[in-house]
Amino acid sequence: MIGEDAWVLTPYDRQMARRSLGLAMLAFAVGFLLSVATDEGHLTWSVKLGRALPVAPVAGAAGAWLSRLRGGARHEDVALAALGRAPWQMCAAAALGGASVALLAALAIALLPSVDMSGFFPALPRASTYRFEDGGFVDAAHGVMVHLDGSLGTLAARPDLAPATPWPAGARAVASLTTLVAGVALGLAGARVDRRTWRRLGLLVAGGLTASVMAFQAAAAGRIPPGWAVVPSILLLAAVAFRYRDGAWQRSRTWSPAAGE
Repeated sequence: MIGEDAWVLTPYDRQMARRSLGLAMLAFAVGFLLSVATDEGHLTWSVKLGRALPVAPVAGAAGAWLSRLRGGARHEDVALAALGRAPWQMCAAAALGGASVALLAALAIALLPSVDMSGFFPALPRASTYRFEDGGFVDAAHGVMVHLDGSLGTLAARPDLAPATPWPAGARAVASLTTLVAGVALGLAGARVDRRTWRRLGLLVAGGLTASVMAFQAAAAGRIPPGWAVVPSILLLAAVAFRYRDGAWQRSRTWSPAAGE
């Protein structure tokens, strides 16, 4: 019998984690392609990737849910419960695989300075490099000049004159931490969803994601410190973890040979 207080990683768990990770990566790839297909064009790949990375936690939730859905269809949960596995133990591997996509995204955000942050902090530059000079409008940062007759000219570019990014201080660290925390929360939620819990968990996740988007918007506008943007994800993780500790769910989902259910 498998105890309910510890989680022993079995070959089945490793298979479930790989399945969840593969499905989550597929979901992220679909989201990335949709983002690329609908952007304004002429963007660098680092910007395109940066705009797609916020969906990594959602892709992780989708991967965890689909892998658990397949396991439920094959009655794998019933067999594992008959061996004494608690419900949270049956969800752990799928949640881990789904959250791994968010972990990779968080590492990319933290370690690759080229990854754009506009997907998290959408804000317009607050300064312009254009100025009127020598009978035309000059953009010295990009090496472009617009003459009064509308013709274009070129000059030596000065990238050092480009305006600073509109992202607040610490934006990269906040985005990385939020992606990781949200990935764990949504991975757990996706692995936890079933016919009895989908409505409550759906409302919980929708509320958490909405609050997170609003917090990032407010931080980009300078209304709140950027560190506050991670708070909705932390609260979502705490709420989902509390749902895992729900005694009624644990009892209703545990099968035993004596019960005959």
